[in-house]
Amino acid sequence: MYILPSWNSLNSKNEHYNLIKPLVRMAYLDVEFYAKKYADLAGLSDRELIHHYVEHGYREGRLSWDYKVDPVFMRLKYSDLNNLSDQQITDHYHNFGYGEGRLPYMPHLEKEFYLKTYGHELALKGIGQSEEELHQHFVNAGYLELMFPYRFWCK
Repeated sequence: MYILPSWNSLNSKNEHYNLIKPLVRMAYLDVEFYAKKYADLAGLSDRELIHHYVEHGYREGRLSWDYKVDPVFMRLKYSDLNNLSDQQITDHYHNFGYGEGRLPYMPHLEKEFYLKTYGHELALKGIGQSEEELHQHFVNAGYLELMFPYRFWCK
């Protein structure tokens, strides 16, 4: 499942929220998780929780669902986490890592889609077409530039 980068971590911070808002509306929101995680939202209806997330929660850096964390991936990608236990890494991600723009796991990347959609831009940056180079680009830059790793909308 695609994890929309946190508002604070986006490379294009000068963009207006209205440009990103349609993506926030499409983001998965587990209303049960959201209400349980944030005590100040207790008692809101599902509709009110969705409205809160779209209008406020996303920009506040609140998690929309219980993201599964891969501690091995996170240790390999973020050396400052090397001395933490698996549970500490999970807690760090949920409390700080998402807001810092960190990915909790290696995402699925559809090579053909990524090349078709961003091939010209990647070529201008000197990014090769191998699976490894495309993954490195997405994890190191593409994620925070809102470059999608796969088609997650209907054709």
